[in-house]
Amino acid sequence: MKKVGFISCLTVLVFLFCSSFSEISAQNVNTVFQEVQVAPEDEYKYHVPKSHSLNFGIGFPNKLALTISSYEAIEGLLGTNYLEGGSASPQFTMSYEYAFDKQLGIGCHIGYFNATTPTLNFDTNSIIDEIDIEDCDIPILCDILDTATETLTETLQGSQRFQVWTFSGRLAYHQRILPKLDIYGATVLGYSLIRRKSLAADGNDSKDNLDQISESFQSLTIPNYSYYAVGGARYYLTEHIGIYGEFGYGNITLGNAGLTYRF
Repeated sequence: MKKVGFISCLTVLVFLFCSSFSEISAQNVNTVFQEVQVAPEDEYKYHVPKSHSLNFGIGFPNKLALTISSYEAIEGLLGTNYLEGGSASPQFTMSYEYAFDKQLGIGCHIGYFNATTPTLNFDTNSIIDEIDIEDCDIPILCDILDTATETLTETLQGSQRFQVWTFSGRLAYHQRILPKLDIYGATVLGYSLIRRKSLAADGNDSKDNLDQISESFQSLTIPNYSYYAVGGARYYLTEHIGIYGEFGYGNITLGNAGLTYRF
């Protein structure tokens, strides 16, 4: 009986503790997300209804561009086909947002980046092996075949350059939970237009060489869709000019920062 009584008392104490903790947690959550009191002269610091905003920023790191610029780099370093590294730009962004009310913002988003793959020396052994120079009996023909073999080895070196434009819609939710800071969450969904261009390493850009280079890079694909979900904060230096930073998850970039112009 004593044991049963002890367990009953312990159960009551645990229940009371959990109830008290739940009330405290609920109060803390309400406190954290409760809107701050805003003085009239500070209204411009936040999301102003019926206003228009233009945002100019740079995204980092650019995951897709880094993937392109390091394509086959590791495998190339272990073998003989890697000549030199690629290059990648950050994602340059411009977005427009209309303040539907104190919390909701809708608009559009445009992004651009370019990247170049590493320059590779493509495998031409299978083609060269078909040219049997040793069995050549005619001196002039032997010289021509020998020159063609050297030229083939030199010219099948190249890379590909990508230019990617992304056009998206943007939806944002703003909350006045920190003094003089516009806090928001946003989602961006869109479609990418991709332009690929083959480049010959030594300037020999004949159609056959460029077709061979393009075919060698077919395994490198870039998604035609883009998505981005972030949390961010914006600080207005004046009624019209502000700075912002945001961080989240997406298939192009993880962070974005820049300037805002509001009118």
